[in-house]
Amino acid sequence: MKKGIEPLGFVFALIFLALVLIFFYALFSISSQKAAEQTITSLNSISDKTNLLNYLRTHTEINEFTVSDLIVYSYHNQDFSNLDTITKDIFNKVHQKDKCPVWILNTKIKEDKFFEAQSDFTIDQLRGGGPRGRLLEIFGIKPLIFTNSEVGIPSFNQDKIKVTLITGCKK
Repeated sequence: MKKGIEPLGFVFALIFLALVLIFFYALFSISSQKAAEQTITSLNSISDKTNLLNYLRTHTEINEFTVSDLIVYSYHNQDFSNLDTITKDIFNKVHQKDKCPVWILNTKIKEDKFFEAQSDFTIDQLRGGGPRGRLLEIFGIKPLIFTNSEVGIPSFNQDKIKVTLITGCKK
């Protein structure tokens, strides 16, 4: 064999090895980035569930009820004024308007909705006063990502009240 062929093969082997290592590095860095995004999304979902549970456990000044007790009491008395005021006070404090401008709370028994409260959000707040009729993406505004959490609470007559919190947050 010639003396120049052996070192030349070694150089090609090193270049091939470097290319294989770069390929695997790129492959694993992309897949780990997607896994991190999935983890962040699931953490937001856990946070929404925690916010809903904390809301239901919050003590009120009305007959020393918790909010879950007040929901049941309001349903049976058909008076939702106190519940509406307390719900808006709590969720307007918890949800920051610049990050999570949309929240909707629904309560229902057997698919019959009996109470709903929501944020005072309008699309103009998200758009930032841009011209009407244009798509949000033209202005570089990312759409909201909606998540929901649901909890059941018992009623006086053993019917289950479903309380659902829907939140819309920027990505």
